Amino acid sequence: MAKANDNSIPIDWIWLIQALQEATRVLGSRRLAKRRLKQWMATKELPWICTSLDLLDEKGQVMTGPLLGSVFLLLDLFWDATSHWIDWEDNCAGENELGAVQVTGISVSRERLFALLPLAGELRTGEQSRGAAAWITGEATRMKVANEIPENIKITHFAQELERRMRKTALSDKSLRPIGWRSIKNELRNWGLWPITTIK
Repeated sequence: MAKANDNSIPIDWIWLIQALQEATRVLGSRRLAKRRLKQWMATKELPWICTSLDLLDEKGQVMTGPLLGSVFLLLDLFWDATSHWIDWEDNCAGENELGAVQVTGISVSRERLFALLPLAGELRTGEQSRGAAAWITGEATRMKVANEIPENIKITHFAQELERRMRKTALSDKSLRPIGWRSIKNELRNWGLWPITTIK
C-alpha cells in the first residue's frame, strides 16, 4: 500500500474510477488514461491506498499473520506485473502470479493526479504558452539569465529546484497548478531546457 511522503499534510483521496474519468477528460483517450495511471502508480508518482489487501495461497485461501509480510515486497512489482488485472469500475485489482495479491477499494491522491494531468493536457494540445510548462520555461530562462544555475547541476537537481520554486509561487498564484519534479525531469529535453546550454 503506497503512502504519501508527508503524513503531516492531509491527503484528499479519490476512487480509482474517478481518477480514470479525470485522466480521460484531460488526455482524450480512455486507453491512454489507463496506461498513464498504471505508470504513475508503478513509479510512485501517484500515491495510492486501498481499503482491503489480500494475499492468497496456492489453494485460493486468504493468508493472514506473518505470511502477509511478503505482500509488501510484492507491491513494488504490482502495477508492472504482466498477469495483473484491474477492474476500474469496481476500484480493485489483482495479480495472479506474484502470490495472488488482490487489492480492493483503491483510491489515489487527487492533488498528485491533478499535478500530473495538466502537463499531459498541455503536451497533447501543444499549448505550452499556458500552465506549468510555460511557467517552468519562463523560470528556467530567468534563472539562466540571472546566473542562478550551477554549471555542474544534475538534471534531477534542476528538476527538483524548479518544482520547489513552482510550489512556492503557487502559494500566491492560485492559477498555477504545480507538477512533480519527476514529470518536470521527463519533459526538460522536450521543452528545450536540457542541457542547460540549450536554454534561450
